[in-house]
Amino acid sequence: MSIFAFKDSIPFTYDGEKYYLLNVGWVDVDYVVYRKALITMDKMTFEDSEKTFTNLSKVTNKEARDQLKFYLNKDKEIVKINNNQEDKEQRENLSNSEILNNFKREDVKEIPNSSYGLVEIDRAGARSRWFFVEIKDGKLNFISEIPDTSPDMSGTIDENGSILLVCKDINGNEKQYKSTNLGKSFELIN
Repeated sequence: MSIFAFKDSIPFTYDGEKYYLLNVGWVDVDYVVYRKALITMDKMTFEDSEKTFTNLSKVTNKEARDQLKFYLNKDKEIVKINNNQEDKEQRENLSNSEILNNFKREDVKEIPNSSYGLVEIDRAGARSRWFFVEIKDGKLNFISEIPDTSPDMSGTIDENGSILLVCKDINGNEKQYKSTNLGKSFELIN
């Protein structure tokens, strides 16, 4: 009972029984439902809450109804957020492919002995934006964006099939990147 004295609880009734919805989280919202027994309060598991509160319109307190809806759908919201992230990544890849529609094969710095290449899609002063692409049937297919913005870039493929990029800035400083996953990501190696 002492926990109810320090934390805000929302009382409500459902099918004639008295319940309390308690936020036990300190920073993030984390609810627990308690059922009032004769003298004590019985803590309900999430599964018990899902089975008990099947018709939220029966909840007497509007605030409790809204918070219960949030609590009972928390896992669904996480899936929705993850799906939104996947949708965002798909839209970004689509827009990157659309950017490549403005370029021709002649614009590609081809990587010798491969179907891969580098396309400088934008330049601002001493910085450039580069895409790593695959050339297939004369068409440029987006794979990834190069993490470096040096204006001079070249690539090779080593005997293990790893893709190596050499990036030179306007002062002649050199950085090297390596990809072991067919150009989907590059790691700085020096």
